[in-house]
Amino acid sequence: MQKQNQLLQVKYLLEYAMQRGARELDFTTGEEPYKYSFTNHARVNYAARAHAPLLFYGVDRLMRRAKAAAARSPAVNRLAKRVLKPWLGETLRRLGM
Repeated sequence: MQKQNQLLQVKYLLEYAMQRGARELDFTTGEEPYKYSFTNHARVNYAARAHAPLLFYGVDRLMRRAKAAAARSPAVNRLAKRVLKPWLGETLRRLGM
């Protein structure tokens, strides 16, 4: 039933776009199978991070690994909130993390 609803929504979306003369319809990011059923071209999205000093790169890399570990383990998440956040809070805020 859900797949039928998705296909019906895509049908209405395509009709809407064609009525308005759209030359392209972007389904945005995601790996949903229905997106590939209605495409003749798939683009790749990239993310880039720029760091001025090498130190910021190291902090960013460490934080991304810590966030991934915290997401996998509730115990690590609690430890990070209790110990690391008070210790690095202002630094993280300034880095936008």
